Amino acid sequence: MKDRLSPRLLVLVFLTGFLARLFVAYGLEGIRSWHDVDHGGELGRIAVNIAEGRGFSDPFGSTGQPTAWFSPIVPML
Repeated sequence: MKDRLSPRLLVLVFLTGFLARLFVAYGLEGIRSWHDVDHGGELGRIAVNIAEGRGFSDPFGSTGQPTAWFSPIVPML
């Protein structure tokens, strides 16, 4: 009796797990939109504003005014 698993079975187990993860990730991708995610608090909101073209502004999500909360390079990274 063999105690070792065949390479085909290991590949099958790996591919099954990988495809299950892809399926779940694809299914969960549509649940939350970009604006529903916190993005890391104030710093993340500044980074989102920079990425969406609103400039270096609004760390609290309400005012839309420019900010000096962090240096500009930190959220750009």
